[in-house]
Amino acid sequence: ASARYAAWLGDYPNSKLRERASAQYASALWSANRFADAVREGEAFLAAYPKGPFRKPVQETLDRARADLKSQQDRARQVAERKKDTDPLRQTLERAEASLGKKRYTDALNGFLQFQNRQTHPLWGRAWHGYGQTAMALGDTGKALNAWEEVIRRAASFPNTLCATECRHARAGYFFEELAEPAKALPDYLALRDRVPPKKRPDRALEQRIGLVLLALGRGGEAKPVFEALKKAEAADPVRALHWDRLIASCDSPPPVFVAADTSRRAFAVRVAADALFAAEQWKLAEKTYRKALDADIKGNDAAWCEMQRARCLANAGDHRGALTVYDGFKGKYRKSAWASDALLRAGVLCAGPMGNSKKAARYFRDILELCPDGRRAESALLHLATLTWWDREWQEADRLHREFLRKYPETPLKEEFEMFRLPLIAKRKTPFLTSEEAASRERSGKDNGNP
Repeated sequence: ASARYAAWLGDYPNSKLRERASAQYASALWSANRFADAVREGEAFLAAYPKGPFRKPVQETLDRARADLKSQQDRARQVAERKKDTDPLRQTLERAEASLGKKRYTDALNGFLQFQNRQTHPLWGRAWHGYGQTAMALGDTGKALNAWEEVIRRAASFPNTLCATECRHARAGYFFEELAEPAKALPDYLALRDRVPPKKRPDRALEQRIGLVLLALGRGGEAKPVFEALKKAEAADPVRALHWDRLIASCDSPPPVFVAADTSRRAFAVRVAADALFAAEQWKLAEKTYRKALDADIKGNDAAWCEMQRARCLANAGDHRGALTVYDGFKGKYRKSAWASDALLRAGVLCAGPMGNSKKAARYFRDILELCPDGRRAESALLHLATLTWWDREWQEADRLHREFLRKYPETPLKEEFEMFRLPLIAKRKTPFLTSEEAASRERSGKDNGNP
């Protein structure tokens, strides 16, 4: 009956009996257990004839159809759940994934291998992605890459293959993060971008990674619009805006120049990749990549740069002692490098600031004045040292160092501050800060005068 009503409605679109036929069509669909179609036709009828004489019976049919559709969907879901529970391979896969999460790699591997040569199973792609992760954790990168490649290749012919996107991410991440080979990672990242539907928002994490890979390849001109778009998307967050500004500025900076006499081309490429990660403030990954450059036998000032950047990564990640250990290499192995004074200055600032150790900071500043008395950081070192001795109330040394600074740098913009503010306070044995005793005395005096 429903088929005849459908045919009649198609043949007589302008008939005066169309309203009656449409109402009877909805009822016939419900009688035929086509509940989803009955709901669709019932809703369309009520929208088209809101005040017609058949409104009440169609509404009753629609209510019954909705209830029956819900019951039908619930039964289908229960059947699917029962089927899921009885699929032994699904249970095997879930146990393997749990073992992988607990780092029980042998158990995980045995579970994932149950899907070997079972490409037609709907869960094969998910299992083979896990197999690749397990192989990578066990250090067998060849098997991991082959597994991910197999999933990606099958997904090209069978788009419903699970975890093809995850496999591309994993492979690209390995090339960029572990091998520091951005040229191999870029095709996968661009393929992932191409899979994003046109009307869907761009994946910001993916876009940032594409920008970093381009930056690591020295293609700052192509990376810049990527970072500019990300900045625009986060325009309401001023902190993130500063982050993107720094990356955009990195795109405008000329890339470092490769000098064959100093290092190998491979080691230099790893150093450039590490610089891109540093600009993105990915401290742990950048530090690991700088170590890879050093292990690749990078030499000369490039090696000194990598060591200094390693220390900066450690400091930014909160490992201050580890950073100082690396910085101390600029008193020995790298003392004659172009970056020695920069590294020691950063060590001193780290001690004076986050670590709160002014005595140790002063030693680093004195090391700069001893090792690089005319270097580009000597002025900053002498200024910091003079300031620390003043704050530490070493009056004679503070006076001497301030006067030495004026003598050595007579054109300094700080000359007026030194002569009108700092030196007079030092002569009076005062600092710009109150001691704890002075603060307590001032508080008592305020209370005696009736101030709260």
